[in-house]
Amino acid sequence: MSDSSWEQRARALERIVIDLQWMARRYATNRSSYATSLYNTCIKQLLVLGVPLNPTADQRLFADDGMGAAY
Repeated sequence: MSDSSWEQRARALERIVIDLQWMARRYATNRSSYATSLYNTCIKQLLVLGVPLNPTADQRLFADDGMGAAY
């Protein structure tokens, strides 16, 4: 694959992540499962990578777990 193909792929994947992020947060919030931890870990990694995520309506990026831990 050429460098430009990799760049196009990376841009497309970034757009997909940005579009799906709010739905994943909605699912992960208040779960008493691994979903919340996995979601928050992924969000931290995306922020380190500089992906411009959109906060949800309550202006938050991270999900709260069902056991009361807030991020």
